[in-house]
Formats: sequence, structure tokens, C-alpha cells
Amino acid sequence: MKLKRGLNFMKIDFPDYKLLPPGEQLKEFNRGMADIGYRCRVDGKEENEGFDISVSGHSFGSAKMALVKSEGYVSLPEKHRRMPDIRGVWAVGVWVRGHADVDVSGQTVRVQEGSLELRSLAEPRNVSQADSTVLYCFISRDRLSDINWLLDTIKNMRGSARLHPLLGRYLVGLFKNAANVDVQESDTVSEATLAMLRACAVQSGDAIEAASSPIAAAKYEIASQYVEDNLWTRNVDTDHLCRLLNVSKRYLYKLFEPQGGIDRFIRTRRLEICFDRIRRSDGATPIDTIARQSGFESGTNFNKQFSSVFGCRPSDVRRSSYGFSSDAWFVKWLTGGLDA
Repeated sequence: MKLKRGLNFMKIDFPDYKLLPPGEQLKEFNRGMADIGYRCRVDGKEENEGFDISVSGHSFGSAKMALVKSEGYVSLPEKHRRMPDIRGVWAVGVWVRGHADVDVSGQTVRVQEGSLELRSLAEPRNVSQADSTVLYCFISRDRLSDINWLLDTIKNMRGSARLHPLLGRYLVGLFKNAANVDVQESDTVSEATLAMLRACAVQSGDAIEAASSPIAAAKYEIASQYVEDNLWTRNVDTDHLCRLLNVSKRYLYKLFEPQGGIDRFIRTRRLEICFDRIRRSDGATPIDTIARQSGFESGTNFNKQFSSVFGCRPSDVRRSSYGFSSDAWFVKWLTGGLDA
């Protein structure tokens, strides 16, 4: 298997470091980091001892994304870089896991899980990073010429706190659903991402209106994840979700309209989990018991709802192999839009 060479962020061309011998892993990473003006080391570890890192990426027109999972390392600026055009690029980092201490205008600022960080690749910074997972979005300054003055101010603020946190939820949701983006939709998704960045930086009425579609998609991601995390609690209802998102019931319904509304979405998720439990139980647990454990008191009502969603009875699942899938509405919103 031929190894991709280099760490070209703007072309999303990343090597598979696990294919390299340990003595080459950090060296290969540094070859790529030199392109953007950095050299990295792992404290307490020789360069030939291996480097635990994986990088995956997606390209949406002019917006590029990379998910970087790595052990802790220190990166220091170097005077020379092999890719001078990289200077005109903004990098928005979403810290999914871990933290880093970053030199911002001579002060050490800690960015950590849940934080957003804005960097200009024209200005490499000293960074001491713990074991982390970071999602980066790279966008050319030329595409944001109308707000570069504001972004230049934000990048020097503590932890880039001026960016609205909804941007992070949007970027994570977009990366998660990247496989559902067709090539012909890439430019539309790119424009939605630019609109979302403007809205989360400027936070004006016009900017928010222009980003209504990606904002709705991000709120959907927040709501659906909350439902997933609290599926069996009493906190999952319309009133609670409206307060969580700070939206009206009408807006919440429109977010989940493709699934028939929020109540149907919650019910379907519970039924999907029942489906999986029945399929995996191999007859060891009665179907009625699984239904009761999942919050369905009436066996007759459970069978009726189960059949309406999957087109088969629960007993059929136990006897045969059925599959189901759900559409990724997130990407459909970005490419088709959703009225607020």
C-alpha cells in the first residue's frame, strides 16, 4: 500500500501514520507541519520512539476540514515554511477532547474540551498540547474579506470566546455527516459554512438570517444528541427542548418536521433501540419484557407502533434478519434549506 506523503491541509491529503515504522511517524508529521511553519516534539520521548496520531479530512468546496487525534506534543514556530500560500488561511479549531496551552499575544491561554479556537496560519503560535481530539476547519481569508478585520480581533481574544459556541456544534455535525454530501453539493455546503462563521462572529440580525439553514441544522444536532443522551428520562419533552434551544414550539416542530415532529422522533428512536435489542436477544428475553423496559406499557400498542415504523412485527425480527436506516437530515438542510 502506497503511503500518501505530506500533510497538505488545503488539499486534505493526509498520510496513514500507522503504516510507517515508529522511527518515521513523528518525522513524517514534522515534514507536513513544516509546510505551515511548525516543528513538533514529544516531551520525554525520542523522535524514533513512535508518535500516536491519526488525521482524517473532508473537503467542501473552499471549506476544508480535518479531524486530528494525537498524543500530547509541543509545536514551535519556524521561520521558514514550504507553502507560503498557507498564510492566507483561517483555522477554526473545535476541541472535542483534551486541552492545549497556546501563546496568544504573549499570554498563555488554555483551550479545552468544548472550546473554539481561531488561528491565522500566517501567525504560528507556541502550543503545548495534551492528548487531544481537535476538529479543524480551514477557510481562505479571501472568502471572508468582509469580516477579516473582526476575525483579526477575535483571534487575539482569550480562547476566541467571541465566536458563538453554536459554530462548534455545527462543524462537528457537518463532519459527522460528511459522507452524505454529494460532490455537486460541496459548494452549497461551503457557502453555508461561510454564512455560519459570519453569523457566529458578527452575531447581527442580517448575518443570522443569512445563516438560518446551518443554524437550524446545528440546533437539530444539539436537540437530537440531547434526546439520545436522555432517551429514557422524563426530561425529553417538547417544553424542555424548547428551553434548551431557546426556540418556540413551532420552530422545534419545523426542525423535526421531516421525521413527523419531535414526539414521533423520540418514539421512533425508542423503537429503533427496541428493534436492536430484540434482534440481539436471540429469544433469551421475551419481547413484552423488552417493550416494557423501553417504556411501552401496552403490548398491543407497541406492536402497532413497531409495525408502522419497520413494516414488520417484533416477532418477525426475532425470526429473520431485518435492517433499517435513517436519513441524515442535517445535510439535506444545508443543501435544500429549512425555513425558520
